[in-house]
Amino acid sequence: MEKKLTVEEYAEIRKIRFIAIIDGVTEYGCEPMVKGLDSFTLGICKLDFDGEKLHVYLRRPGLLIGNKGETLKHIIDIFGSDIKVYDVILTK
Repeated sequence: MEKKLTVEEYAEIRKIRFIAIIDGVTEYGCEPMVKGLDSFTLGICKLDFDGEKLHVYLRRPGLLIGNKGETLKHIIDIFGSDIKVYDVILTK
């Protein structure tokens, strides 16, 4: 009998999948989706998945969104869920 995933486990899998799409998984020959764009460059601070939508909190949202939203649309097509982007401003 297959074990059913809990909501928390499913959310973790979705977050890991998002990072794999952004960063690529070189061990499996998967290149990053966009050259020069990775989770460190984006400044990803937090990822939340509410069951329908991934909420991405990052310091450089413009890089993820891309020109006219094309990069974000492409990532949404690959990811298979809607993505909501939040700008994080780090202050002292």
